[in-house]
Amino acid sequence: MILADPLASRAVLIGVGAYHEPELADLSAVANNLRSLTDILTDPLRCGLPSESITVVSDPRTPVAVAQAVAKAADEATDALLVYYAGHGMRAGRRRELYLAVAESSVEFSDVDCLPYQRLRDTVLDSPAAVKIVILDCCFSGAALDGMGGGPAGQVVIDGAYVLTATSATKLAMAPVGAEHTAFTGELVGLLTEGLPGGGEYLSLDTVYHHVSQRLRSKGLPRAEAAARNTSGTFTLARNVAATASPAPESVSQPSIVDESPATEVAPAQTAKVPAAPPAAEVAWTVERVGPVVRGIRRPIPPLVATHQRNTWKIALDVKSREPATFAPPVAGDTLLMAGTDHRLYGLDALTGAVRWAFAEPERSLVRPVLVAGSRVLVCDDGGQVHCLDSGTGERQWRHPIAGPAERTALVADGANVYVAVRDDLATPDLTAVDLATGAARWRHRIDARLPVLAPGGHVVVRRENRVVSLAADSGEDRWARELVGGPVASIADTDGVVVGTDAGRVASLAPASGEIRWQVVPKPRPLLLRFASEMPLEWVLAAADGVVVAARPEGKRVYGLDRETGETGWYMHANGWGGPFSAITIAGGAAYFATRDLHAVEAATGRVRWTLRTGYYPGAVTLAGDIACFGVGEYLYAVDTATGTVRWRHLVGRWHATAPTLTNGLVAFVNDAAAATALRL
Repeated sequence: MILADPLASRAVLIGVGAYHEPELADLSAVANNLRSLTDILTDPLRCGLPSESITVVSDPRTPVAVAQAVAKAADEATDALLVYYAGHGMRAGRRRELYLAVAESSVEFSDVDCLPYQRLRDTVLDSPAAVKIVILDCCFSGAALDGMGGGPAGQVVIDGAYVLTATSATKLAMAPVGAEHTAFTGELVGLLTEGLPGGGEYLSLDTVYHHVSQRLRSKGLPRAEAAARNTSGTFTLARNVAATASPAPESVSQPSIVDESPATEVAPAQTAKVPAAPPAAEVAWTVERVGPVVRGIRRPIPPLVATHQRNTWKIALDVKSREPATFAPPVAGDTLLMAGTDHRLYGLDALTGAVRWAFAEPERSLVRPVLVAGSRVLVCDDGGQVHCLDSGTGERQWRHPIAGPAERTALVADGANVYVAVRDDLATPDLTAVDLATGAARWRHRIDARLPVLAPGGHVVVRRENRVVSLAADSGEDRWARELVGGPVASIADTDGVVVGTDAGRVASLAPASGEIRWQVVPKPRPLLLRFASEMPLEWVLAAADGVVVAARPEGKRVYGLDRETGETGWYMHANGWGGPFSAITIAGGAAYFATRDLHAVEAATGRVRWTLRTGYYPGAVTLAGDIACFGVGEYLYAVDTATGTVRWRHLVGRWHATAPTLTNGLVAFVNDAAAATALRL
């Protein structure tokens, strides 16, 4: 703020990075947010506020501490008032209002022990300040811009002020692993520190919003949102240091700090955090696609850092993209498959990264899903067809029409058939069995197929209303049908039987041959009905091995270990990471690996936690390779020791990595959201 009267202005910087409840993950970058913003606000070249006009509230324990600091500043400010908050945001209560967490907040009672945004809004609104700015860097912060459960939007946005939020009312804010700042504040600090080349002398709030939002979007992160009343978007936030050269700034004294964080914070047992600078990968050579012709060139690249791994190849396919691919590349033998951003399907040599073949359908774009069935590759196009290709040459063997859009189609194959399941809400659900050798349709059902499960013994398990149905693979006729309590939402099958999770909170085990219900239980204890998650559907993530069913309820982050024979709950645990995704569960070597906000390794038989790795954001699914667990999170691919959770190395992907890596021939492969494939030697 270039203020007409700096002494009549106030700024309150609130940051909560340390939380008492394990369910609320610590945000180490928040402390850096406060320090950097303090330096910018007191810098005479940028904002020029005196230190006594700034109050920093670090890790407040109670909402009262925040309310008092904001109220004091609001009463004193007559020219400009800025209130900044970074921490966890939650939506709670019947009206789904926005609440700002403090150090002693809890998820269960968020509407009691968090600060209601409405209270902060009212305090700022009552201030005599002519300029009012609120900046929120937290999950669901966009709720400050809408009706918060029914009120008119104009009643929420502070009149005559500017509200800038890190994300929308339904999105999570980002805190990238190892980053100095949270994603939103990092872009804000970067702009105010470095300035905007080619911009004017001053940075208005509208200019700041548009630049920060574009930067976040270019990195695949949730974009910022803003709302202005009257002409508040033209308010000046800072001087643009990139516009003109300026003399060196004078030293500024430190502002007053209200620090209510505990004197000593003890890390939970068996919990580790990703080190700030784990070993990085050494790039040996790359292969790049040049021009419109599918060719590759090789060029040596000087080694960077010696480590236990080697990046053996990297290939970027076309840079013109409407919607870049974001899936793990399937592997057919020694051919790695990936969709280029030109919507062709490419077959790559998994050892060298050289392009072997490319398949394109005239006037059609090839899209997911891609499925490998022995020596065949199946891929859909946006024109309503599934193509069967030879994995070695890329030549098409047959094609068959599908009954719905490719993005709502799932492919599953056994040795004889490929099952095409359409789950389009605007079309009739459809399941078609296609002969894998010829492409001829064998049978078709108008049923809610969801993702069919292939069970040993030549049958396909699907959902029909609230029933679990087994269809004969050769004819499509019903083998058995069983009605459960609630509709099936997840299922797995192996030689021991079929396990189903329902939307009534139950897990059931069925005999594979007869469909007899062996047991149907509600795992205990049930998750608490979280207020912020009350609108989330009840789902299950299932896995089974060694006589144990590991069943997870993502909306409550509760994980259970059930006896495969009886369904009795042998153990349960609460995994933190409220409001975010829950990865697939991988069981190997007696341990179950899954990711919420953290990555967990748990003994499948006993529930004993081997280790928990705090990554700072939600990791993707885990791929195991011997004693190494590989996963993507933030902008990196990580390899950790399966016994201890120690980070062995990480590799910069460049963008958010949303899928599990693929293992082939001693390499770990993955595809980032720019459709670039990379393989690292383990």
